[in-house]
Amino acid sequence: MAFDDLRSFLQALDDHGQLLKISEEMNAEPDLAAAANATGRIGDGAPALWFDNIRGFTDARVAMNTIGS
Repeated sequence: MAFDDLRSFLQALDDHGQLLKISEEMNAEPDLAAAANATGRIGDGAPALWFDNIRGFTDARVAMNTIGS
C-alpha cells in the first residue's frame, strides 16, 4: 500500500494498533536511545513509537521504528 505522506502512514499504523503514542516527557538522551534499543530487541512486530513531549524541544516530535512495525 502506498501513502502520500508520513502523516497518513502514521495514521494507518495507529489504525492497525501498530503505533504506540508516548506523551510523557522524555529526554532526548538517554530515553529516546533506550526506546530505539528496546524496539530492536523486540524484533519483528515491535510497534512504531511516537514521542510528542521531548524535554527542551517544544516543537519537536519523534517517530521511530516506522519500518520495523
